Amino acid sequence: MKTWVKVWTGVAFSFMFLFTCVGYASLTDRLTISGTANASPPEGIYIIDVSSDSTSYATSVEAAHIDYSTSVSSTVNIQSYRSGWYTRYGTVRYKITVWNNTPYVYAYSGITYVSSLAGYAGNQYLGRNMSVTVTDENGGSFVGDIVSPGEKVVFYATYTVSNTSICNTDLKTLVNYKFGVNVDSVGDVALDAVLTRFGEILNDTTPGGSYETLADKIDDKYDGAADWKANFIGNVVGAYNDDTETINELFQGKLSLTIDGVVTNVTLLIKRENIDGDSKTGDDYVATANGKSSYGYGCEMTLYMTTDELQSGSPVVYAAVFTCDRNEDGSYGTWYMIGDKYVGTATIVGYEGGNSTGSFDTGTWKSTGNTTYVVSSDYSYTVNAGRTIANIVTATDNKANAKMQTLLTQAYDVLNGKYGEYAGAAIIALEESFDHASRAYTISGESVTVNAGSTRAELIPLIKDLEQALIPFQNILGS
Repeated sequence: MKTWVKVWTGVAFSFMFLFTCVGYASLTDRLTISGTANASPPEGIYIIDVSSDSTSYATSVEAAHIDYSTSVSSTVNIQSYRSGWYTRYGTVRYKITVWNNTPYVYAYSGITYVSSLAGYAGNQYLGRNMSVTVTDENGGSFVGDIVSPGEKVVFYATYTVSNTSICNTDLKTLVNYKFGVNVDSVGDVALDAVLTRFGEILNDTTPGGSYETLADKIDDKYDGAADWKANFIGNVVGAYNDDTETINELFQGKLSLTIDGVVTNVTLLIKRENIDGDSKTGDDYVATANGKSSYGYGCEMTLYMTTDELQSGSPVVYAAVFTCDRNEDGSYGTWYMIGDKYVGTATIVGYEGGNSTGSFDTGTWKSTGNTTYVVSSDYSYTVNAGRTIANIVTATDNKANAKMQTLLTQAYDVLNGKYGEYAGAAIIALEESFDHASRAYTISGESVTVNAGSTRAELIPLIKDLEQALIPFQNILGS
């Protein structure tokens, strides 16, 4: 049984993703790596190979894929021939490989093309005198076939004409093979868009900016009686109108995602509390009302999100924790996510608790299943069911420490000339990543060591950042 797909719109023939490159500036007194060193391929789903698989009474003049897209440019010359009493037409079949370099499930949904596209005269015949039939490796229909995250899938496209007037003519076409986010992944796409916007909100620290707006609105909820009212805000059913309005304004339309006419809404709660147990990370607050005050020190911002209806059952709720370091003057540094986006469940309640619906109790949030999270090329970890978000964020992991130690040693050796002196954008990026990780290591003599007691959640963003920064140096590192 094939699973249908909800398709992204408006992406027909444009490049879907840009490639990230890191170049090197040449200095006469230093060694350089010549040319350009490329970072990881961009996230996206795109065709990585196309070739002529077979021809019958036809030739393939050319075939190529447009980089980082699902579009194929080809020129075919197809002949007609007699078979008994009937005129038949030749065919060209292409073997096409697509790679899903995203964390989402995609599925094939069909072809699109622009009939009057300049430079592609053959497009005017598509759908009329020229057809493209897409099949899987077994010859069956490819429509609805799944392409899982990280998977490379082969399919075939057969070009046929049905009019002798365009036979023996070079027909150049540009066809987009559409892949849309599978229905099972639509929620993940919506949640990740919200997660990205939340990071932007926290890091807009200009006077009157989004961080100040968020913090002030949370403080204003305190009534002088219940401390728990001083540290959360949300857009759930039953939320005060000004709370919902504030959240909608801050997230700038990211709380609703429409794909192929289907709307996915995200319900969220933001909780401001000390999750990691460290009063030197995160922010502080004092909320005052009716002559009383509520305090919080070293508070992380935890974003709880769901796309489920909050009327019954146990909704799936995702939790992501953001923190920041303190600058030397005591001001807050850049906010960043620690750990991963964790899946769990929570008890349905009203916005202010009680035996009601429309919201969920963040205090009851627990992880679900035994979920594995992939951090780098050779490191992943599993979170068992029933963990609180504080349990997860404060956990230590020897494998995370070992991975971090390997990356730190590699970065330290490159930066300190073990493999020669290098210059350019890549070395600058590595210096910045190594410096950014300084909160988690100690340098003694000629060695660097991961700090004892470093939590897994603390190390995860640093591992991802350092591994990315070290990609241009893999040839000299021997891996």
